Amino acid sequence: TFFSNFDSGNLARAIRSGQNSYEIWVGADASSKGFNNYRAWFYFGIKGLRKATQVRITLMNMTNLRIFNSPNYKPVWRALPAQPEWQRISADIAFECNFASLYKLSWVFDYEYSDNDLFFAFAPPYSYGDIMQSLSFFETNCPKDSYFFRETIVRSLDNLSVELVTISKKENFYEDQEKRQPMLFPGSKPRCPRGKKPVVFVSARVHPGETPASYALEAFLRSLLSTDKRSSFLRKNFVFKIVPVLNPDGVFRGHYRVDQNGINLNRCYTNPSSVDHPSVFAVKSYFEYLYNLPESICMYMDFHAHASRRTSFIFGNHIQGEAQINNELFAKLVDMNSPFFEYGECDFSERGMYAKDPKDHASKEGSGRVALYRSTGIPCSYTVECSYYIPKVFHSVTPLVNLKSGRKQTEASMLTYPKSRVYNKEMFDSIGESLAYSILDYYRINPISRVPSSEFKTLDKVKEYIVLCLEKRKTKPIKNPSRRELSRGYKRNLERPPMFPKVPNRVPQKVNKVTPVLSERTTGSGSKPKVSGTLLKRPKTML
Repeated sequence: TFFSNFDSGNLARAIRSGQNSYEIWVGADASSKGFNNYRAWFYFGIKGLRKATQVRITLMNMTNLRIFNSPNYKPVWRALPAQPEWQRISADIAFECNFASLYKLSWVFDYEYSDNDLFFAFAPPYSYGDIMQSLSFFETNCPKDSYFFRETIVRSLDNLSVELVTISKKENFYEDQEKRQPMLFPGSKPRCPRGKKPVVFVSARVHPGETPASYALEAFLRSLLSTDKRSSFLRKNFVFKIVPVLNPDGVFRGHYRVDQNGINLNRCYTNPSSVDHPSVFAVKSYFEYLYNLPESICMYMDFHAHASRRTSFIFGNHIQGEAQINNELFAKLVDMNSPFFEYGECDFSERGMYAKDPKDHASKEGSGRVALYRSTGIPCSYTVECSYYIPKVFHSVTPLVNLKSGRKQTEASMLTYPKSRVYNKEMFDSIGESLAYSILDYYRINPISRVPSSEFKTLDKVKEYIVLCLEKRKTKPIKNPSRRELSRGYKRNLERPPMFPKVPNRVPQKVNKVTPVLSERTTGSGSKPKVSGTLLKRPKTML
C-alpha cells in the first residue's frame, strides 16, 4: 500500500508496472489552480513490503531541475520504527526525459526490514508539525534567565498559525508591551514586551521544499539557547525575532516552491496583500514597525536552500561606497566559522538584486532581502542559501581562542534536539551555529572567536581583504579570490595587494547517465498491491 496522507506528503498516483516495480506520479504545486511548473517535491510511504525485497521506484512526471542532473543527488529514505534517521539511498539513480516536458527519476532499493513502514522523500523532510514540535522543545529548554515568547503573528489561508518567536535575556525588555499592529496578532493573548536591544530578524521556509533551511534554523536556535558563553552573549546583546515558517500551507500540502495559489511568496515583499499573502504582509509590516523603534533592527536573515550549487553561501545586496565592505564582512566571517560555507560563492552583485526566475519570470526585487533593504535601508540584509548535501568540507577552520585568556579553547557541548535525525546533521549544525556566532564577531563582542587564530588575526585585516576583493571585481568580474590565491599573495604580504590568477569557469554538470532500472509493464494475472495515494486536502482547522 502506497500512502501520503500526512503532513508534507506528496503522491498523486501509484501503479504496479512489473515484479516489485512501481510507477509513481507526484502532484504539482498548486495543481488545483492549473499550475504545473513545479513537480519536484515527493514524500510517500509504503506498507506491506516483505523482508529481503528489491523494490524499483520510478517517478514518472518530474520537472527538469538541475539537482536531478547532479551525480551527487540521491533521494532519502527511512524505515519506521527500525531506522528513524533519514539516509541517502545507496544505489545509483537514473534521470531521463519521459514525455515532452516531463522527466522520470528511478532507483532500486533493497528492503531489509520486517513490519516497517518505508518512506522515500526528495530531501530530509521537516514538516509543519515538526517545526511546531521543535519550538515546543526549545521553549521548554530555554535558559531561566531568558525569554522564549511565542505568538501568532497572522493566520495563513489554510488557517495555520504563522508563529513569531522572541528570544533574549529577561533584562533586555521594558515592562510595557509592543503595540498591536492592524490585521496582525489575532486573538487576545498579551503581546511580547518591548525590547531594549538591537533586533536580529530571522525567517525561513518561504519555499516549502527547502527543508535544509529548517535544519539550519534548528541549529541556529540551539546556538542561542545553549549554555555556551557565546550563546549567553548573543542573548545578552540582541533581541532575536524569528518566524520559523513563512509558507505553512505549502509545507503542509507537500509543495516545492509556491503556495496553494501558485504564488512564489518570496517575490511579493514589494507590495504584499493582507488577503493573498498574509504571512509576507505580516512580516513586512512588523519589520517596518520594529525598524522605526529606537532599538532598531540591525540584521535580517532569510533562510533558504539551494539545489544547483555545491556549497552554502549568501545572497547580499549591492550597496554603494564603503558600506559594502561591512555588508560583505558578515559573509566572510561565516566562511571563517564553518567549513561548509564559501565566501567565494556569495553573490553581492547588483544584477543579483533584479534577476528574474526562469519559470515565473518574477524579479528578485520582490524578495525579502531586497524589498526590506529598499524599504528601510538596513545594510545587513541577507538570503542564506544552505546546500541540500555536501559530501565533504571545503576548507578547514582555525581553533577557537578565548580572548580574555588568549588560549585556545575546545568546542562547548550544545543543546541537543533528540528528534532531529538526519544523515548530514553535522553540516546543518555547522552552518546554523556559524551564522549565530558570526554576529558576535561582526560586532566585535565575541568572547571566544576564531579570528585571532586565522591568517588575518584581526577584524580590520579581514576588512582589508574584502577591500581587495571589491577592487578586483571592478577591474575584472570574477569570483572572490580562493584560499590558494590568498596564501600566495595576501597572506604573504597583507600590505600589498596580491595578483590573483584567473579563476576558471565552472564546468556544468552532466546528466547522470545510469541505465534505467524499470522493467517493462506487465499485464498478466497476479495480485496487485492496494494503492491509496492521494493529494493532500486543505485542512479545515489549525493543527
